[in-house]
Amino acid sequence: MKRGIVLLLAICLLLPTVAATISITGPVEDTYNVGDTIDIAGYVLQEEETSGYLQFKVYCGDTTLPLQRISIDLASGEQKTFSQIEVPDVTTTSSMVGTCSIKSSLIVSGTTIEEDTSESFTITQELNGLFDLDKTQIQMGDSFKLEGTVTKLNAEKVTGTAEVYFEKDGEEYLIDVISIYGGTVSYIYDSANTFPGEYDLNLIIRDSYGNQQRFDAVSTFEIVSELSIVVDTEEDQVFPGDILSLFGSVKDIEQNPLDQASIDIKFNDDLLASTSLIGGEFQYELQILSTITTGTHTVYVEVEDMNGNSGTAQAQIEVMPIATSLELSFEGTNYIPKDTLEFEVIATDQAEEEMNAGLTLEVSDSTGALASQRDISSSSITSYKIPEFATPGIWQIKAYIDEVEVMGQITVDEYENIEMWVEGENLYIKNAGNVRFKDDLQVLVSGAGYDYTITKKRSVAVNETVVINLAEEVPSGSYSIEMPTGSALLNVDNVEVVNGTKRYRMGWLYIVILALFVGGLSYLVYGRVPRKKKPETTKRFGKPSKTTIMAEKPKTNKKPSLTFEKEKGLADFKERIVKDIRATEAKIERKESRVAARASGAKLATVMGKKESPPQARPQQQDGNFFKLFD
Repeated sequence: MKRGIVLLLAICLLLPTVAATISITGPVEDTYNVGDTIDIAGYVLQEEETSGYLQFKVYCGDTTLPLQRISIDLASGEQKTFSQIEVPDVTTTSSMVGTCSIKSSLIVSGTTIEEDTSESFTITQELNGLFDLDKTQIQMGDSFKLEGTVTKLNAEKVTGTAEVYFEKDGEEYLIDVISIYGGTVSYIYDSANTFPGEYDLNLIIRDSYGNQQRFDAVSTFEIVSELSIVVDTEEDQVFPGDILSLFGSVKDIEQNPLDQASIDIKFNDDLLASTSLIGGEFQYELQILSTITTGTHTVYVEVEDMNGNSGTAQAQIEVMPIATSLELSFEGTNYIPKDTLEFEVIATDQAEEEMNAGLTLEVSDSTGALASQRDISSSSITSYKIPEFATPGIWQIKAYIDEVEVMGQITVDEYENIEMWVEGENLYIKNAGNVRFKDDLQVLVSGAGYDYTITKKRSVAVNETVVINLAEEVPSGSYSIEMPTGSALLNVDNVEVVNGTKRYRMGWLYIVILALFVGGLSYLVYGRVPRKKKPETTKRFGKPSKTTIMAEKPKTNKKPSLTFEKEKGLADFKERIVKDIRATEAKIERKESRVAARASGAKLATVMGKKESPPQARPQQQDGNFFKLFD
């Protein structure tokens, strides 16, 4: 124990008895780049006269970098600053990158008697930079300019190089390496051979001291290969055979007219022609085929310039149909009035395809006169009703549009149709057929135990109506009326005639005169009484109608017998008989005239819808059971 104490005291006696102070201030910056200079500031204070060395060491992580020793002589109580001692500045190197500090030691006689350490600072290789592109959307083949400034952390502009990279879809491409002078970056890039798309611009900057900095996505830009094309036509609708004027313009993404490019014009995917640009514009005359299909068609314009930029534009046009043929179809060829004719007209266009078209229909009768005209639609069933009084013969059916027409014909058959009806005391007989009724009108009026036949010796025209006043033809009573037409038997029952005319039947005077005449004539000529005749039977309308002339029994008072010579007596007898008969007829005619004078004076029959002829005296005739003995 004692021996250890003695040894320690011996050592203390051997050490120099010097009291000194070292102080380091700074460094000024917290961070330095490689190549920067660190100014070491501080001082040394010695209480006694001392001669020795100052030793500076840089500690960066696990690395110690000693600096050259500096000799120092200090008088007792003297203080010297590092600048007075001429302590050199520390230049940073790439081996110092990291967190560092500087340690200063005062060494006297090989022994460190005082030391101090600076505050920590950082040495880095990072650089600062600002960059800009003059445009972010570039037409392929155009160029863009990159400008920027690169400095160290202390704002000192660097000199070095810059590596230019384009990154697309996570893949990076080295484009160029450029030089940097005075911290200025200036670069122009020609995009002629660049694949279109969106890119990030990356830079790696290196200076001459070994500082380097990677700048990712300093700017994003797009290389565009599309051209702006406008195409238009003078008309939106054209017809086959027309000439269509096509025009348009080509511009880049900055809307500058394109001067040179190849232009292909296609119609429905078929290449028609190639043309050129004049001042960024083009024009072409397109001939529409005469057999083109109807509907929407597309005109394509494809443009490509020498840099690979291209574009496509299109314009749609509507080709209107032109009817080139019509087809008429219907069932049957023979029709009668009031039948319905159904037909269809198929229209085909220039491409021989069925089309919908508005047509004009004309129907002409057998005389060539226009019976109907109206608008119809193709490819649809159209109905036409044969008129009620259509003239028989060949009828023409024509459908047309513009200069295209189709014709067909049907036959309207002869159609007999007689209609009969009664209104009041007028009997109406109408020809509702399409041919003249040429037979005489024979009307059988039956009732009150008598049959009356009304005969009109005339034909009835189409749509003509004959009116017979029954009151002027038959006596008052209830009747049934029949009329044969050749193809049918018309009848009307329960016809009431109230104001009928009077009909005189054979009175006793006619019977006596007739009996005497017949008896006397037979006696004189034949010398015997003639045989009794059977009553005659007449046939009307295919139905036997017995007409019996009833003779009344003469009165019993007889006149004295006449005696005369055969020839003279016969002549005188005949003369007297004829005279009596004529007197009787005159009496009857005077009575009928008085009855007719009291009547309305209407004619027995009139024709409806036709101009009446001037009235003529109606000849006296006896119908039915009435007759004249002599003409």
